Amino acid sequence: MIDIKTIMRDFMRARSLQEFINMRYKDETKLILDRHDLGAIVTKSGAMFHPTQMINNALHISREIDMSDIRPTDIVVDIGACIGGFAIPAAMIARHVYAVEPLYADELQKNIILNGLENKITVIEAGLGFGDALAVTYGTRKKT
Repeated sequence: MIDIKTIMRDFMRARSLQEFINMRYKDETKLILDRHDLGAIVTKSGAMFHPTQMINNALHISREIDMSDIRPTDIVVDIGACIGGFAIPAAMIARHVYAVEPLYADELQKNIILNGLENKITVIEAGLGFGDALAVTYGTRKKT
């Protein structure tokens, strides 16, 4: 059992709260990082993403979505593209991707540029609906 003196000593030696957490809660299968320290995150498919609050969305998609049926001649439509978790890896395979995104189009565009896919992805800054004004909320963003 570790006493409070040991914990406080470790805390005082750490350069930041993040470093303290990393030292105290080591797990060989996990790494705690501060997203502000990273330039980009690269998935197994080679897709790169700026580390933002929505990065978990992109990483979840990269692990869960099977893209084996996308062909180089396909035109793909991604409804609710967020920061590009599906659109970017799909564009690495398909002829072109249309990414519909009402809230995170700015971050999506930055990730498209990061991957050099400006000519393969068209961002449509809109949402799907019946044409009436509608408040859309996802993550920390809201837009009508």
